[in-house]
Amino acid sequence: MPVVEERMCVFHQYVVHLLHEVRVIVFDDKQIRFTPIEYGIMKHLLTGYPVSDKELVNDLFHSDIDMWTKDALDRHISNLRRKIKKAGIALSILRVSTFGYILVPSNSMR
Repeated sequence: MPVVEERMCVFHQYVVHLLHEVRVIVFDDKQIRFTPIEYGIMKHLLTGYPVSDKELVNDLFHSDIDMWTKDALDRHISNLRRKIKKAGIALSILRVSTFGYILVPSNSMR
């Protein structure tokens, strides 16, 4: 699955700027700084397609998925959700059954 590599894209109603060197993503006029793992997850999610747990773990942890890497991934997703909500960005990271995650617009914020 591809990741977003461009420095600018449009994701739903947001113009998104990715500042790779400092791991900052700007959604319109709101910016969020991410850890290296969080930034990697966001680059996958900004494609607009569901991304599997296995793909995220392989790409970001360079490992096969097991209970420890799955737990670590879930903690990073939780941190991402908190940062997105705190910034007031109307996007949500949803769990796709037992597959993985997808980033979608959140109707409750905007």
